[in-house]
Parts: sequence; structure tokens; C-alpha cells
Amino acid sequence: MFKFIKYIFTDIQASIYWKLIYLLEKIIKYPIVLSNRFLKTNWRYPYIFNNDYIIKNSDGKFLIQAKSGNDYIISTYQETHFRSFFLKIQEWKIFLDIGSHIGKWSILLANKKDINSYCFEPNPNTYKYLQSNIQLNQLEKKVTALNYWVAEKTWEMEFYIHPQSAMSSLIKDREDRSTQSENMVHVKIIDIDTFIRENSINIQDIDLIKIDVEGYESNVIDGMKNLLENCSKDLKIICEITSQEKEIIINKICSYWFDFQSIGRQDYFFSKNNPNF
Repeated sequence: MFKFIKYIFTDIQASIYWKLIYLLEKIIKYPIVLSNRFLKTNWRYPYIFNNDYIIKNSDGKFLIQAKSGNDYIISTYQETHFRSFFLKIQEWKIFLDIGSHIGKWSILLANKKDINSYCFEPNPNTYKYLQSNIQLNQLEKKVTALNYWVAEKTWEMEFYIHPQSAMSSLIKDREDRSTQSENMVHVKIIDIDTFIRENSINIQDIDLIKIDVEGYESNVIDGMKNLLENCSKDLKIICEITSQEKEIIINKICSYWFDFQSIGRQDYFFSKNNPNF
């Protein structure tokens, strides 16, 4: 909580009045967060902000969906291990942001580095916020938003929209399907090799890939075999692995002559020629 308070008053660019209201909401909400996490209660979170709002921090401007929790996701104190790796990047060409959510990492890189991003986000609602955040930061020429789920082949499938948008996923392996029908949409699924071919992208220009797909990492890797076989020697991959097949996924990526290191509880960094950039 202390780190988040420090973030509010040292990094968010807003009036003191707004920061105090924002902090008040977090103070009221914090005990409920702890109770739901550790006591397995299911209390609703209280919110002061009932309408969408914009947060500006050192990474950029972000339109935040009211009552979504996305303000935590874009905070600069979250996922600092990812952040330190991204900020080491020099002047690279293409970033594939697979599972981009509302665009935190692509917007950070596009604002601070000379790199172009392709953002893949399947959730239609989250995709709208991704588009808005690209426009807010005037990055339309550097960041491309794509309303696709990435997998091992190109097709269409049902997608479950979770109330907490970062937890949305494909419905076929979720439980309690009977309660999910109202939150189900059809999404286009594309594999990365097909996307590269259809858009005439030079594989050698792809320098960085981030994968955050809530347990479907293996499917994504299976859909980029040609890329991994013919990629630049400088390609770096950052992958959050939430699947129970963690070792299988690591071995699958390493079979393309990558080395790896753990940079977080579920996060792994893969590189061919320089594990520390």
C-alpha cells in the first residue's frame, strides 16, 4: 500500500484534490481486497469514481474504465521486473504485444523508444480502451491495435469476458459455463505466422515479443514456428506462463535455440545471444 501511495503523489500528474479523492477510494477498498484474497470472501469493492477517467503518469496517458481495477495495471510501481527489462531496450524496430490489454507496455515503449508495436487484444471492450489510449498519446503511427486472440491457427471461437478485464479468456476451458453465456462473444483467432505473412512483415525486423495470454502460451508458441525458426538473433521474448505445463512451454521455446531466465514468479525472459540485453 505504501508503494502505491508513493506512486500517487510522485508519479501521477493531477491536482492534489484529485489525488486525495483517489487515495480515499483505495483506503476504503484495501481491507476488502485483503479479505477477498485471504479470507475468500466475495465482497463488492466500493468505488468513488463511477465514470471513466484519465490517469497521466510517466509512461503516458491512460483512459481507465470505471470500477475495473485497470488503474492498478497501468501504475508504474506494478510489475517492476517487466518495466526494468523494457526500459533497457535500445532503438529496435517491431514489438509484438500479445495480450496487450489496454496497452501499458506498448504505450510505454512507443513514448520512450523508437519502436513500432502491434497490439493483440481479443476482449472487445478492453480493445476500445486500447484504441483510446493509443489516440490519447497520439501514437497512431507507432502502435497498431488488433482485435484478435492469438493461437496456433486462424479461426473463430467463443471468448469469455471476465468482470476484471485482465482475466478474460477463451471459454472452452473455463468452468461454470452456464453462468457465462451473457458474457460470451465471438472473436477472430489468428496465428502469428499467418499475421506476418498477410501483412508482409519482415521477420528480421521483429525484435521483441511479449506474451500474456492467461494460460494459452503453448498455443501462441505453436502459431509462430516460422518466426522462431527464422527470427533475428537479437529477438527477445518475455512470457508470463500461467499454464500448468510450464516446463513444456519453456522447453518448446528453448528448442529454437533460446536461453531463458526467470524474472518473476510466473515471468520468463528468452534470448539467443545476450540474456541481460
